[in-house]
Amino acid sequence: MSHESTYQKEKEDEEATPIEKFSYPFILMNPPITISDSFEKSFVEGVKCLNVGAPFASVTMFRRCLQIIAEDKGATGRDLKRKLESLSVSGTLTSTLESISTIIREVGNDGAHPNEFEPSIGDAKYILDFLLLLIDQIYILPEKAEELRARRTSSIK
Repeated sequence: MSHESTYQKEKEDEEATPIEKFSYPFILMNPPITISDSFEKSFVEGVKCLNVGAPFASVTMFRRCLQIIAEDKGATGRDLKRKLESLSVSGTLTSTLESISTIIREVGNDGAHPNEFEPSIGDAKYILDFLLLLIDQIYILPEKAEELRARRTSSIK
């Protein structure tokens, strides 16, 4: 299935060209983990917004997912920036994951507030990729590693 949307393509020298139409695949995706009902709703809404060509709304929803993840992981601080810093200090986020989280936060803020940077559909797809990578690194891979370790340990005894 394919949907059409418009986006402003930029040349390598960053000069804007006329708005062009393009087709992109419809993304069907449920959240890869269950944190809370709010997380699931935010994730699904972010994907829906991406599918209808609404990148501002999409990146804002993915930022919301990041905030829910931070709170689930015990982050402290009065705002998301400080919560992410606390997760970095605690070792939950590596420097790469902190960098990715910061990008999600900043682009999500750009989607929610009128700024000079306006996220595109391509940017929203990157933010989804970054969110999925973050989920994989802090939830899924540690769980899989522990599961394999437990199976290995029980078979060695």
